[in-house]
Amino acid sequence: MSKMLSLVAAVSVSAGFLVGIGHAEQVAHANRLYTFDTVDNGGTTTPTTPVQFDAALTGQTLVQGAEGKALQFNAGNRGVLLGDLGLKAPATISLWLKRTSAPADMRVFCQLEGSGTQAGALRLRGLVLEIWDGRQWLPLANISDKGVWQHLALVFSEDCNLACYLNGRQTRVVTCRADFDGVPTGLGAPYLGTYGEPFQGAMDEFQIQSRALGADAVKALVPQPLLAAAKAAESEQGNWQSVAVAVKKAPIRTGWNTRVHQQFIHPPVFSYEPVEGADKYAFAIGWERGSATLESATPEVDLAKVWEKLPRTGQFVVTARAIDAEGKVLTESQSPARRKPDFKGPYRPATSGYSEAGKKTAEWLIRENLDENRDDAAGIQNIRKFPTLYYASFIRLLTAAIREQPNGAGNKAALERATRYGQALLDNRTPAAWAYAQVPLTHRARGNTAQFTDDFKVLQVSRIAMAGLALLDLHAATHDKKWLDATVDIAKALKQNQLPEGRWPWRVNPETGVSVDDYTSDQAQAVLLLDDLIAKHGRNEFLEARDKAVAWMLENPCKTLRWEGQWDDAIVVPPYANLEWYDTGLFAEYLLRHATAENGYALIALQLASYIEDQFVEWEPTGDVITPGVREQYACYAVIDWHCAHYIRLCMAFHAATKDELWLKKARAMADTMTAVQHSKGCFPTWMSHTPVPGNPTALNNINYRMVFSNCSSYVGEMLLRLGAYTQSGTLRKDN
Repeated sequence: MSKMLSLVAAVSVSAGFLVGIGHAEQVAHANRLYTFDTVDNGGTTTPTTPVQFDAALTGQTLVQGAEGKALQFNAGNRGVLLGDLGLKAPATISLWLKRTSAPADMRVFCQLEGSGTQAGALRLRGLVLEIWDGRQWLPLANISDKGVWQHLALVFSEDCNLACYLNGRQTRVVTCRADFDGVPTGLGAPYLGTYGEPFQGAMDEFQIQSRALGADAVKALVPQPLLAAAKAAESEQGNWQSVAVAVKKAPIRTGWNTRVHQQFIHPPVFSYEPVEGADKYAFAIGWERGSATLESATPEVDLAKVWEKLPRTGQFVVTARAIDAEGKVLTESQSPARRKPDFKGPYRPATSGYSEAGKKTAEWLIRENLDENRDDAAGIQNIRKFPTLYYASFIRLLTAAIREQPNGAGNKAALERATRYGQALLDNRTPAAWAYAQVPLTHRARGNTAQFTDDFKVLQVSRIAMAGLALLDLHAATHDKKWLDATVDIAKALKQNQLPEGRWPWRVNPETGVSVDDYTSDQAQAVLLLDDLIAKHGRNEFLEARDKAVAWMLENPCKTLRWEGQWDDAIVVPPYANLEWYDTGLFAEYLLRHATAENGYALIALQLASYIEDQFVEWEPTGDVITPGVREQYACYAVIDWHCAHYIRLCMAFHAATKDELWLKKARAMADTMTAVQHSKGCFPTWMSHTPVPGNPTALNNINYRMVFSNCSSYVGEMLLRLGAYTQSGTLRKDN
């Protein structure tokens, strides 16, 4: 079938920003075909109908395609912007695809705006093509990275089923909607311009049809010689094979990382469901230029046995087979994953001393004079929404500046401002008759939706503990008993409302104590607060509450690794959909503080650190993020300055407990970069991104200072002050 015969609507392509959206919206459900045969300065192909759908290139060029010419996506391109497709099921999306790289998260086709719960976005994770169903990424097929053309068709039916076809062969059917109506869409573009990496490779014959094609119609989209060549090229995928193995009882992966980011710095253990009749389990681990095999009597494989054979970075696949006593393969399944670069260096040098940089941040905060009336530098009213988070962060920075530099010239101003923020917490407390009595109100908004009303009643329990820790710092700086008394009131509310199993809900109605959002792994801030009151102030009435919370954490998130329900603007999502690590780091610090040879706390803390580094720490450049750096949470999988600081805190705790110099080197590497990105005013870029310089991984170029969250900058300043004092004295604060 020729291109001209299959052409439904020609496309105008320009080398600029998105144009013609208004026209496209008028015919949103019309069929269209992007041939990518010609692109000129006017960005126009010759239409065969009066309908045009203008699209915008971001530097793509033409190359030889599967049929005629194709569009080449190079490094630095940001996708092809298509506008609002107005697309809902039934629909069929098809295209030719060719790529030669296999990054961890390369976007193929996705919405460019929206809530993140929209379904239908496509990405390549290594060789695996995955689709976002609104909650999680589902594997569909493998796409070769050997530079060969592969034909892909996605058929969305009205009953919310999606059938994936690779080279005319159906690979998998999953439940997934097509949410491409009302938001702009892009080819090869990251979600929100931030999440995922731009596509690199070539695309051709991108076609949309407003009907669900059958298997024969999908095959008819492509001339037989081209289809035969594409099928033959599948054999070039080496060890990877297909992720959609046709078995009825595949040994299903178990554990925390079965449906989320599967990437590792440290060797993981992959566990599978047992298979009836299996005598043993065989595991084949394949990577680009090698493979290894392991056997076990149980459906579990420890990759530590082969980890050093794998390249330091790159994709690998574990193929698990259940085998009976006669040697027959009962089932087979595959688990694709990626090894991330570990700590190696050298990294960029510091541009100032740590204490100097932290002091500069404190001076910036004092100059900014921030409160609920004059909001933070990002201009998004976060102080007014979440006052406890912000005021606690401000107090901690300012008291750290006083503590670490007791003769500092700015201490008087720092103490005055810290006292003002402490008083704001006390002035914003709940009535004594409420279930959570005499605690600071944490929220005046639910998520990112402003609800600034007098009767808005949502309290995030972990944040009142954060406030208590800050007030203890203020008490140490001023010796004013009212700050300690206010902290004890918070601890009493925690003890009074602790659930029988030892935990607290994520968010509650503070008047009634009834749970609003139930599950959170973050009991760590309450644990640290109660622990401080016990150890430093002799308040042993909180011993039982602390120990019950510790026991719950050891039996739950420490084993399940379901670390979620932490951030103030986050919403409730399905389990494991939005993992984070702030409380993970805090609890590891508690375990190290109380570790003995008998309780095994040190080993548990090390396992938690491995989870943190696997999922969130980036040692080497990836996309436009500044590295070394640390990501926040799955729903905001960006390198954030707060989390770089939190990782410094974790490294200091491990170095103090183990005397292993590697931890101090990691802390310094992260802190050195923070000094290098510090703004001349003293703040830090919240979104740690820049324009990379090709061939120079340590160069910083066009740093993104467009948003500066004052609580994040404050936390960085605090940790730099603490690291400065620690590296000079060799001792670490053993409190909060």
